[in-house]
Amino acid sequence: MNLAALKGVGGVCCAVVAAGVLALPHYSTDLWPALVLLFIGVGILGMPIVEQLAGLAGGAAGAARRSPSSPHLLEGAVQGLPQAVIVLNDEKVALWNAAAERLFGWTARETVGRPLPFALGGGAVPSDAAEAAGRPRTKAGAPIDVPVVSSLLRDPQGRVTGRMLVFMDPAGPARPEDPNLISVAGSSATDMSTVLEIRNRLQIQTHVASVSRALSRLAPSAEVMKTVGEAALSLGKADRAAVYLRQPDGAVTCPWSRGLSEAYVAQVMRYAKAIADGRIMDWTKPDFLEISGRGIDGSAPLLYSDVAALPHGAVVPKLTQVEGYRALANWPLTREGEILGLVSCYYNAPRKWAEIEQESFRAFCLAAADAIDNGRRYDEQAQRAADLEVFFGLSKRLRVAQNPEAIYPILVGQAMDLLRAEKGMLFLLEPKGAGFKCVYMAGLPPEARGEAFPTSGSAFGRVAETGAPYRTDNLGGEPLPVWLNAYRSIGPAAIVPLRSETEIIGTLALGRDRGPAARPFADPEIRLLEGIADIGGTAVRRAKLFQNLENSYLQMVLSLARTMDARDHYTSGHSERIAVWAEEVARALGCDEAAVQEIRWGALLHDIGKIGVPDEILRKPSQLTEEEWVVMRQHPVIGEEILASTDRMRGVARIVRHHQEKWNGTGYPDKLRGQEIPLGARILAVVDSYSAITDDRPYKKARSHEAAIAELRRCAGAQFDPEVVDAFRRVVHRARAQPGRAQ
Repeated sequence: MNLAALKGVGGVCCAVVAAGVLALPHYSTDLWPALVLLFIGVGILGMPIVEQLAGLAGGAAGAARRSPSSPHLLEGAVQGLPQAVIVLNDEKVALWNAAAERLFGWTARETVGRPLPFALGGGAVPSDAAEAAGRPRTKAGAPIDVPVVSSLLRDPQGRVTGRMLVFMDPAGPARPEDPNLISVAGSSATDMSTVLEIRNRLQIQTHVASVSRALSRLAPSAEVMKTVGEAALSLGKADRAAVYLRQPDGAVTCPWSRGLSEAYVAQVMRYAKAIADGRIMDWTKPDFLEISGRGIDGSAPLLYSDVAALPHGAVVPKLTQVEGYRALANWPLTREGEILGLVSCYYNAPRKWAEIEQESFRAFCLAAADAIDNGRRYDEQAQRAADLEVFFGLSKRLRVAQNPEAIYPILVGQAMDLLRAEKGMLFLLEPKGAGFKCVYMAGLPPEARGEAFPTSGSAFGRVAETGAPYRTDNLGGEPLPVWLNAYRSIGPAAIVPLRSETEIIGTLALGRDRGPAARPFADPEIRLLEGIADIGGTAVRRAKLFQNLENSYLQMVLSLARTMDARDHYTSGHSERIAVWAEEVARALGCDEAAVQEIRWGALLHDIGKIGVPDEILRKPSQLTEEEWVVMRQHPVIGEEILASTDRMRGVARIVRHHQEKWNGTGYPDKLRGQEIPLGARILAVVDSYSAITDDRPYKKARSHEAAIAELRRCAGAQFDPEVVDAFRRVVHRARAQPGRAQ
């Protein structure tokens, strides 16, 4: 066997063994033995592998010198790669591995030497790595959703010789340290630097693809910030990192940081505000102002290899003194030409950034910017859903409120809880807009409640006049008229108009305690407060209209009751007298104020049903016949029907219906007994009977107080509630003991 044959056999053996080792999925430690075997085999055969297949060094000329056996060696080395890898030279396929065949359906024979059979990003292969984000299609035309990373391949002189496309495995994250992910490529058998560059490139690309998958998931902003920040730390191999965002109003915030002190972040924010306000720089402000005092324009990063070498007047060295870092990379987060913020990576020692690192980090920043924008949209949708839930709950609570006085605490309390405010105020305009009245307040001195003051000379008045909301960081620190001294303790405040369907009827205001940690009201909070005020204003106006209608109805009913008293001169003033007694007995029995008022109204209106009784029966001077009693016994039912049509009077209507019931169940109309009879009706039965005994009637003369009390005590336990009789007796005894009081 001649020397050439021995060389050929030896070279093939070395190359095949090396390719087999590299293809082992579990082989993840030292690559050098396998690489040396591969290089020896390739050197013996005298073939520059990647020069001929991928054009990395020799371009088209190298490919022309390719021997027929060299593709089989390289293909053997990459057969076991789980990722689809495509190498392009002059926009034609130079390498198409087995994973690409499985993923797309085309074979290497169908693709090598031809243009890419599908488009990325809606056109040809992108000219920049960051743009390789399209949806490739299979041979059958089906779209494939897999992350794809594209990067330029250069020769040692820096000339672009091709492009590498890596389609990451959709089944799960790849392992950058796995040797199966490393494309063995070099411009010659001894060009180890190119091999290491490709190895590093694939590791970085795999990491970027893994991060991109994590960022593609829809999530809240806080979660996105954490993912972006942690990915920046890992991808940038940084010691510390922070995410700075520009808010819609131009303010700069830091929603996430790792390894940086609170004092440093606070100082950065102060510098950022000073830059934004124009106090540090005199030239035209760029789209985004970063912490060095320089402007970021476009997607180019600002890289400081050694901040100690910066000019003395720059901001970064001053901040470095606080935190002690030496290198800093500020990577813009851009989306559709808009700069959303920065990812800042901090390093404890000086460093430089290779082109592949910059290229990959820019691709990461584009994905991060999209994720941040999606996170904001997610938050906005979640906030809108929460706002709708708030408005629904508020409307539901307001619907069951019986009157404006019940609406006020619901409205203010809900607003305070939602916006985390310590103080709340509701002001209504007086008739003709002459002034304000504080109808409800919380968190302020009690003397401020019910206080009236002019509309002019205050922010409350300006809001009522203009309809525009008002916001301040320190209400108590502003010049306030003397009648608003009670509000000096308020720091951040928000005042919005309280609107009905047709006009402004007042203002709703919230405040937070004064102090350095007080948080101003943000735009979303102002919008939420306006929505609450709109719902509340409509509810207040409708409740007032309904209350006015009810009051008008009650005045009409009360007038009818007085008319009924006037029909019989013997009973004139009867209802007013027993109303006084009924009210005092109710208090003596421990009734709350609402029940006392219901009982008083019941006493005033207990005979309203007699409007349906003919005069010949009502004013008959002798005893009634059984037929006449049937008519007379209908008056409690008629009285209930008149009153029950008004919500406020439903409790009163029950008292009126049952005031003729008896303790032993022999009364009318329902023959209730004992505790079944409403307490107000039991009280009314006692005081009405006392009045009937002591008043002159057409069919009898008045009897004495002593006789009336004796009759009540005799009938206690049969006709009357004994406890009510005892309470009434004590009330009347005290009243008669007071000189000059009407009996």
